[in-house]
Amino acid sequence: MKILIAPDKFKGSLSAQEVCEALSRGIQKNYPKVEIVSKPMADGGDGSLMEEFLVIDGYNKVACWIQSLPCWYPESAQEGAALDGL
Repeated sequence: MKILIAPDKFKGSLSAQEVCEALSRGIQKNYPKVEIVSKPMADGGDGSLMEEFLVIDGYNKVACWIQSLPCWYPESAQEGAALDGL
């Protein structure tokens, strides 16, 4: 049997990749002969692009401050940065 795991993140607690790993461990523990395919997903909301960066090898999450329109208030954000500095 093959099981597809394709979750979104659990906002504020687990990334989509972490959800895949946790579900996979639980399924494997109870059904060791099952083949599991994990495909972390994103719904296009906050952090979707960041989730995609973190799944690709060679990227790190970097905290930064931005100023956004219309009021130019500073707010925290995250961006993906290549580990090789490019």
